Amino acid sequence: MRLLLILLALLPGLPAYADDLAGQIDRFIQAQFANSPVTVNVEVRTPKAQWPACATPQLALTQSVRLWGAVTLSARCGDERRFIQTQVAATGRYLVAARAIRAGHALTAADVKVVRGRLDTLPPRALSDARRALGAVSLRNIGRAQPLTAPMLRRPWLVKAGQPVQVRVQGESFTISGNGKAMNNAAADDSVRVRMTSGRIVSGHVGEDGEVRITL
Repeated sequence: MRLLLILLALLPGLPAYADDLAGQIDRFIQAQFANSPVTVNVEVRTPKAQWPACATPQLALTQSVRLWGAVTLSARCGDERRFIQTQVAATGRYLVAARAIRAGHALTAADVKVVRGRLDTLPPRALSDARRALGAVSLRNIGRAQPLTAPMLRRPWLVKAGQPVQVRVQGESFTISGNGKAMNNAAADDSVRVRMTSGRIVSGHVGEDGEVRITL
């Protein structure tokens, strides 16, 4: 009887570690969305038998493009490292087409609507910032209420091939400006090649103001 009482006393402590580890994982992923309007629900998929042996493993994100959907965590106990598979359901804001949009149309505020729903079920590179869509040109026909993604749209060209552009070279303690002609079309933040008045060809990135910037 005494042995049975001891075993009964110990049993409640066995799942406590498992629940605590699941709680650690939940808190770790929740922390990635601190100060964010996104809410998440975390499910640990890895069986408990494959969890690390220590009570408080060091958790870290593995290289991943997104923080929702199938997310793999690294859990380290000293020299031992385990990988924990989780499924993160995320709810937040994203963009949809407010009406049917034809290919070649430049999007306006009337074409874009912000909705709230499951982010982990959206197609890759779904947009959440209206600034990424407004003024962009649709590359295909888009149905009403369809989520907007980056591959559907082409941002408007700030620089076109043959257009005169100003080039600014920024070094650690100096700035040099010059003029040239763009050799390809480019949107903001895109790479562009420029033939300088000297004939030399340089590469830089287009700023929001259309200036080509090169950082050394």
